[in-house]
Parts: sequence; structure tokens; C-alpha cells
Amino acid sequence: MGEHNIVIASLAAGDYGTTSAATTASNLLSALQVASSNGHHKIVKLLLDYGADIDADGGQYGSALQVVSSNGYQEIVKLLLDKGADVNTHSDRYGNALQAASSNGHQDIVELLLDKGADVNAQGGRYGNALYAALLNGHQEIVKLLLDKDTDVNLQGSRYGNALHAVSFDGHQEIVKLLLDKGADVNAQGGRYGNALHAASSNGYQHIVRLLLGYQHIVRLLLDKNVYYYFTEGRNFSKHTLLTTRLGRGYPTISYSQPATIPSDRASIIQTHHP
Repeated sequence: MGEHNIVIASLAAGDYGTTSAATTASNLLSALQVASSNGHHKIVKLLLDYGADIDADGGQYGSALQVVSSNGYQEIVKLLLDKGADVNTHSDRYGNALQAASSNGHQDIVELLLDKGADVNAQGGRYGNALYAALLNGHQEIVKLLLDKDTDVNLQGSRYGNALHAVSFDGHQEIVKLLLDKGADVNAQGGRYGNALHAASSNGYQHIVRLLLGYQHIVRLLLDKNVYYYFTEGRNFSKHTLLTTRLGRGYPTISYSQPATIPSDRASIIQTHHP
């Protein structure tokens, strides 16, 4: 029996919500989610006309809106929104529909969701928030779009801390500049590497380190896990000369030693400015 006929049979039996055990095994728990995930616009409309719960939640993707936002089915996104789908409903995997669309690079859907009131700063899901999802997946235009919509640039994400930490670790200079211009806190602590400077140093990105050191902020170097340590840990031993050169130009001198010998409560504050 074809999928359309199965749906008709289910509707005739009054089953608008759940489907068979096979559906559950596919991490989708309602007929609406199944039809949405496969881009079947007509079946989605039919299910809605018969009273399917538009915001039914379940499985790894959450609601039907999150499924189609993740998969890029723009026309079904429009249909669900026009039928009153909750644009901010939450799920475990992507947090909300905006995060799902942002992580997969569906800019038109991101714009649709924002126009319908999607919470640009909503937290949750595997990435933490939409900005972080777009950043980690390299969707620069969506990053710019979200920042133009007053995204909190200092929201904590997942593995690397905040957005600035993540792009500093990946070496994306243009986005680092963009985040700094939007007010990213260069001193913010959190994530695997502690702060953006440490994250950039870990991968040996001199251009990012120079940018962070040259920005008009106070940069705190925590000496229990200092930049020298992250360069050497990342097998970029010689590149610590960048820092001694930069710090020697009128800045307080830091004497580096093995990280294990430095008391954990010691730190130095360095006033930096645009060169």
C-alpha cells in the first residue's frame, strides 16, 4: 500500500497522530512528522485538514516544524507557520526550528522563522543556540543575518564556550572580526579552552591571536593555562615568539615557565589597543 493510501486509511480510522512501530523506530512519532520529514506537502496539508496536532512533539527532531526546518522544505515551513505552528517549540536535538535551519544552512527558512517571531537567543539543543549552530557549520551569511537581528553575541554554546571561542578555534578571521565588532567579550571564560585567545593559540592561528591581542579590550592571560602552554600543547612551540614580540611593544612583560610550576591564582592583565 502506498504512503498516501496508508495515510488515508489511518485518517479513516481516526488515527491523526501516531503511526506504526516502524515510525517510532525512525525517530518520528506522528504521521505529520513522517510526511514532513519526506517533504510530502499534500499529505501534510491533508493531515492538518483532518486535525493533526501541528505541534506534536516526539523523537529526536521534535515537532514537524523542526523537521522541515532541518531538511529545508520551505513550502511546508510556510504551510505550518500559516496554520499556526509554534515557532519556538523546543526539542532535544536542535533546540528549536531556528537552530535546525541555521545548522543546515537554510537561509530562506531562517528568515521566515525570524519574521514569524522565532526567539533568536533561545537556548537548548546540541549546539546551544542558533548563532552557534550556524558558526560551527560554516554558514557565514546566516551568522550575519542572526547578528543583524540582535542575537546576544556572548551566549554560551556547547563545546567551545561562546561564539567567539568557536570561531577563534577554527581560525575564521572574518567572523572573529564580525563578532568583535558586534560586542563579543574577548575576555569571556568558558568551554574547553577557557577563552578565545587560548582557543586560537591551541591551533596556532597567529592571525587570530594578533587580532585578539590588537583589539581594544583588556585581555586576561590566565597563567595556569597560558598562551605559551596552548602553543606548545598544539605543537606550535616556536610561535610563542609572536606573543613575546607583541607584549614587548610597551606592554608588561610576562615571564613564562612550565605551566605546572605557575600558581593557579596568578594572572596578568594586558591593556591592548589597535596598532
